[in-house]
Amino acid sequence: MTPTNLISVLFDTSVLVEILRGNETLFAQFSDYAMFIPSVAVGELYYGAYKSANPAKHEAQIQRLIEKGKLLPVNHHTGRLFGLIRRQLELKSNRIPENDIWIAAIAVQYELPLVTRDHHFQAVDGLQVMLW
Repeated sequence: MTPTNLISVLFDTSVLVEILRGNETLFAQFSDYAMFIPSVAVGELYYGAYKSANPAKHEAQIQRLIEKGKLLPVNHHTGRLFGLIRRQLELKSNRIPENDIWIAAIAVQYELPLVTRDHHFQAVDGLQVMLW
C-alpha cells in the first residue's frame, strides 16, 4: 500500500541504474515519490550485474533496491498493451528497444508516470514521461 502523501511513479532502468550508483541528486529529487519498479527492468539490472566483475555485490544492491519499491509484473493485460504500443510505434516509423516497450506498457497499464533519462519514450501515445 502506497502512502497517500507520496506521488507514485514507475522508474525506468536508466534511472534505477543511477540509484544503484548512489546518485545523491536523484535521491533528493525523488525522495517524495513512491517507487514502482517494472519487472522487465529488474531483468535488465540482473543482466548488467552478471556482466560485471562483481556479480554478487550487484545482486545484493538490486535486492535492496527491489525492497525499497513495489515490483510490477507483466501479465496478460501488459501483453495486450505491449502489442498495441509496438504497432502504434511501427505505424509512426518509430522504433524503441523492445524491453522499453514492455516498460511503457507497464506504465500505461498502471497509469503511472515513467521517470526516465530516455527521450524515445516520448513517442509512446498515452504515456506520461518525466525526463530526469
